[in-house]
Amino acid sequence: MGEVQTGAYALVVTKVGDRSHAIPIIIGTPEAQAIEMVLEELVSPRPQTHDLFVTLMNEVGAVLKQVEIYKHLDGIFYSHLVFILGEKTIRLDARTSDAIALAIRVKAPVFMEKSIFETLSVQPMTRENVRLYLTKEHRSMKDKSTVNKNATYLEFLPVEELQEQLQQAVSKEDYERAALLTKLIKKKK
Repeated sequence: MGEVQTGAYALVVTKVGDRSHAIPIIIGTPEAQAIEMVLEELVSPRPQTHDLFVTLMNEVGAVLKQVEIYKHLDGIFYSHLVFILGEKTIRLDARTSDAIALAIRVKAPVFMEKSIFETLSVQPMTRENVRLYLTKEHRSMKDKSTVNKNATYLEFLPVEELQEQLQQAVSKEDYERAALLTKLIKKKK
């Protein structure tokens, strides 16, 4: 996981058969921390939200069968949690970051619609491929007038490009963006 903007992280889904593919998924800080705790095998002194949900599942006898990432629209991934409760299958809408955090905790598989994967996957996983994907995604979002000033792709840009964007931000008096760019440039140097 790598930080790409203040308060957001790129989560990369990489395992697809024997080929190296990846999908950058932008998630919030709490969800990134929840996932990171499991990956790093850290134990919180008190149950976190996702741990509480797992405890509830265990108490009522529900099993998370799988996570299905079924839609991608305007830079947002949509997911279902698929539970088995007795003889019943229950499908709940969930934020993808929460769905993955739960799946990791109970070792449930995560599936993605083939059309989404084929459209968004990068291969092999390199910083340049992720940058190209995020830049393409940013342009797509900008065309729809929904781009966030803290563009998610900035972390993956080379210093020279960040410096150019810093000059543009200052000339447009966008000091919030200029501060973010300055921070990223210092981090890379």
